[in-house]
Amino acid sequence: MYHRFNENQYPSTNIRMQDFIKQIEIIKKQNIIFVNPVDFNKNLIHLKNKKKILITIDDAFLSFYQNAWPLLKKNKIPFILFV
Repeated sequence: MYHRFNENQYPSTNIRMQDFIKQIEIIKKQNIIFVNPVDFNKNLIHLKNKKKILITIDDAFLSFYQNAWPLLKKNKIPFILFV
């Protein structure tokens, strides 16, 4: 679960983009499947022999739109945004 991206003045809810990028790279290298929220229930029940992750973002801060969303969009990584 993520909240803010590159908003260093909020250290308890922020992640630096360089760290977020590293996390995404590690997930990809480990062949962990990014789960689409639409298919969450199906993925929860089936295919338990593979590791999966659902990226969640809380609060819809502007920093998500400006920093993280372009990266997720470029890499076609599904996520769920809680407003």
